[in-house]
Amino acid sequence: TDDSADRPLMAMLAEQTAKRRGWQDAMRAWFRLLLVAIARQAHAGGCVPPPGNAGVGDDRMEEIAATLEEGMAEPCDLDQLAALAGMAKPSLCRAFKRFTGTTIGGYRMRLRIDAAMRRLREDDASITDIALGVGYEDVSLFNRHFRRLVGTTPGAWRSVSG
Repeated sequence: TDDSADRPLMAMLAEQTAKRRGWQDAMRAWFRLLLVAIARQAHAGGCVPPPGNAGVGDDRMEEIAATLEEGMAEPCDLDQLAALAGMAKPSLCRAFKRFTGTTIGGYRMRLRIDAAMRRLREDDASITDIALGVGYEDVSLFNRHFRRLVGTTPGAWRSVSG
């Protein structure tokens, strides 16, 4: 049995019990991870195909998403991703958007910002160190992306969530 949903569930339970400042944001982030785990389990079990063009290239898109998750802090090489998927770059980009509902860049941004939110909450590293740790080379760009997705600056989010 696959217990990949256990970690987000346990974290959500801990967040709900502790109800520290920012617990609602943390719950939303863990909920997204829980949904991904559930969707993967359902897809692996043949219950429900993932969104998009069901069946055609789904395994390849799942592999691309996993590759992006594993290497979120590394530079993204679209040529390598296309080779991994066995597709031309434009075809990969279209298929990935159909599969996930977002672009490869948007997916990577969300992964990085979610990781930054966890780090801002869990450790005392500087915002610059966190930005660099999740793959941003430009702290200004990190701040803009964080504000766009979270609605506030990393410093303000840390002060209300920690």
